[in-house]
Amino acid sequence: MKKFLLIFLLTTSTSVFAADWGYVNQNSYQKYRRPAYQQPRCQSQSQQPRYQRQYQQPGYQRQYQQSTQPTQRYSIENQSNYSNYETTPAQKSHSSKRFYITPRVGGSYVNFLNEKGLDGGFGFMTNIAAGMYFNQFRTDVEVGYHFEREMGNSSIDFNQIDFLANGYYDFKNSTSFTPFIGAGIGFAHTKLSVDLAKLGEVSASETNLSVALSGGINYALNDVISFEGMGRGKYIFCNGDLLDLELLAGVRFSF
Repeated sequence: MKKFLLIFLLTTSTSVFAADWGYVNQNSYQKYRRPAYQQPRCQSQSQQPRYQRQYQQPGYQRQYQQSTQPTQRYSIENQSNYSNYETTPAQKSHSSKRFYITPRVGGSYVNFLNEKGLDGGFGFMTNIAAGMYFNQFRTDVEVGYHFEREMGNSSIDFNQIDFLANGYYDFKNSTSFTPFIGAGIGFAHTKLSVDLAKLGEVSASETNLSVALSGGINYALNDVISFEGMGRGKYIFCNGDLLDLELLAGVRFSF
């Protein structure tokens, strides 16, 4: 009888202790277990496809979202900003070409400043220049010829050959029109001739230093051909101090 009571007591206490321990463990599990949305799926990570495992990583998700939105850079709202960086023909001619040749034609007015009784005269002229680009700067050498003309109402004829070395600065912008300014130095070979009834034609010529200031505008038709208009004032250091005012138009070929 004693043995039976001892076995009964041991069995009852063991079951009660086991029930209490299970209740405590269940509460602990409920307290520390992960939420439902963090519970592992039916597949383990090793059984999931490789691309699915990569996409579940937070860093990969951000990278994927950025890579799927490339059109935002060139949206309709940003087209105006993007168009500002398009290359114009004028910019192409300065950036991709290095040399140029410019033939010009025009008119000029020459006048001796310190020669009384000798009026100025209008006439035609032409020149050709060959040069090189240096970003916004360019330099060229030029040869010009003034066709023979009469100086005012006198019977004195005038013609001249010019040699100049010029430097220019181009004001680049987003259009095909490029204003420029320039300066040059060289020499001029001037010839004066007069037809005397008894002595025939008498002429005199001399070569003198000349300096020039110029300004104009260039219109780029494409990256090879452009049209140029230019005005220039030239001062020739001679006995009469000759002033030469020129208005020229030409075509520039870049290569």
